[in-house]
Amino acid sequence: MHSQVGPLEFHGFERIAHDQGTRRARGELGYPKPGEVVVGNLHGAPISEQFLTYSPADAMGLAPDCAMQIVLAGNEELFDNRTVISAYDSFKGTKKNMVVIPDITHYGIYGTSQLQAHRLALEWFEKHLKP
Repeated sequence: MHSQVGPLEFHGFERIAHDQGTRRARGELGYPKPGEVVVGNLHGAPISEQFLTYSPADAMGLAPDCAMQIVLAGNEELFDNRTVISAYDSFKGTKKNMVVIPDITHYGIYGTSQLQAHRLALEWFEKHLKP
């Protein structure tokens, strides 16, 4: 007996990504111009359907002995920090650290908080990675 599978159900961004990927595969939609603003203030030329399979949080468990530091923007507007926090909480590694920099958005780490991020990275390297 064969079971029938119904159509895939997509919601929100997943629906947009699926539709754009389908149109791109059919030659009905080209690629965005480099530097074009496509999602919020995310700069570059993101291909929406590629985001469907991109999840660094899902890959964290692949290297449980790896020293890991995560720095999050307190006012992250492009992604959901709860996904990263949940993955961090379930990470079994013993050398882990998470820092939330309040009052910055996604790109604040490259601007107003660049020196703080640099200091955090150097301290982490000195503690866990330097030979």
